[in-house]
Amino acid sequence: MFLRTAMSLLAGLVLVPSLAFGQFLRPVEGSAYDTKSANEVIKDLDDLGAECAEGTMKIRTGTETVQNLVAKGKGGDFPVLTRNWKSIQAEADKLKKDARKKFLIKQEDLYLGELLNRTVAMEAFLKDPVKAADFKAKLSGPDKKELATVNKGFKGLLSKHKASLKRTPEILGKVPGVVAELGKQTAKDPLRSGDYQKLVKKLNKGEKKAQKVPQELDKQVNEIQKMLGLMKGIVD
Repeated sequence: MFLRTAMSLLAGLVLVPSLAFGQFLRPVEGSAYDTKSANEVIKDLDDLGAECAEGTMKIRTGTETVQNLVAKGKGGDFPVLTRNWKSIQAEADKLKKDARKKFLIKQEDLYLGELLNRTVAMEAFLKDPVKAADFKAKLSGPDKKELATVNKGFKGLLSKHKASLKRTPEILGKVPGVVAELGKQTAKDPLRSGDYQKLVKKLNKGEKKAQKVPQELDKQVNEIQKMLGLMKGIVD
């Protein structure tokens, strides 16, 4: 009898802390912790950053295409482009974070210098109405199609950027409210504080990056408009 009682007490000492610990790890039933709004804002912030990267790629590769066609039609000397942007980006994507950053700084500096020299030569050629008309008349069918594709891409990107410039302040304005709401929910459900901290970290990181978006989009809008202006006389 005594032995059975001692064993029962021992089992109780082992099981109770175990059950209590399990209860501590489980979220409280009926928790009001809702991450929908936070995840939506995080996605919007990520999308803004992705759009800037997409814009950089489209503008640079599109500009390269027009420059290459002008170089072919112009004849004679034309500033060289050592490497195109797609090949630079592809190599950068294979590198680790720090090495990638150093590589891009070095390559981008050289690339942008060469691209600018080519743009100056392209502008000088296309701004001459006689040369531009002669160039347009000699364009092959595939060349015209390529120019039209670039032109359409620039116009689509321009519309997208202008819409994002209007939306960015609204998206950034949501961050403080979402963070505050997460704080209220965590106060009601402290067991989810780890989830709260992860989301707040993502929101703060996304907000910091997105604060630079308007300046970058505005810069890209100007670049697109400049290219569309140059192409106006050679694209049907």
